[in-house]
Amino acid sequence: MTSCPIFKTVVASLLNNWDAIQFAVQHRTGGPQSKEIAEWLIDVTENYFYDNEELEADEVAGFLSTIMDQELNTLVEDGSDLSIGHQLVKLYSLCVSGQVDEVMQEVSNLPRCSEVMRRVQDTDEEEGDDAPALVASHMSELQLDSGGDECAPLEFSEINGIKEADSTVSADAAMMDQEDADGWTVIRKGKKKR
Repeated sequence: MTSCPIFKTVVASLLNNWDAIQFAVQHRTGGPQSKEIAEWLIDVTENYFYDNEELEADEVAGFLSTIMDQELNTLVEDGSDLSIGHQLVKLYSLCVSGQVDEVMQEVSNLPRCSEVMRRVQDTDEEEGDDAPALVASHMSELQLDSGGDECAPLEFSEINGIKEADSTVSADAAMMDQEDADGWTVIRKGKKKR
């Protein structure tokens, strides 16, 4: 097991900037602990390199994809896992060979951690004990249109000689969405328009 003191920084820089992890954390695909899972992935990936000799990029990509799928419920199908694998293997070999200056140069050239991870962290901090107050403050910021009691008239547009009403919910759609006896909303397929 050959360790490199700055390799954790390398792993953190690469993984924190990986779009797949940012997506998973932002959308909490792994549940409320998605951010913690992403942080755990940094440690696990670092140890994966220390515990295995002469890793190939596709092995690292498979390792990362498996964890993304199993822990964060995210399938990586864009090939970015292989790209991350190539970068990690390259930078790890530089670390092990003692080329710390080159590694630091490569890390400094990497894009900085995007705002997604920081926003999620800020959101988590805001949601602490003041969640009801936070919701109330956001609700007070909403501005509702109080244009009166009358409904706005539908506007018609003509496409290929056919007049269509521009409305967000048609009468047919309202009829299709009905509650059944258990309180569930049932959405029925409508007729095709010809």
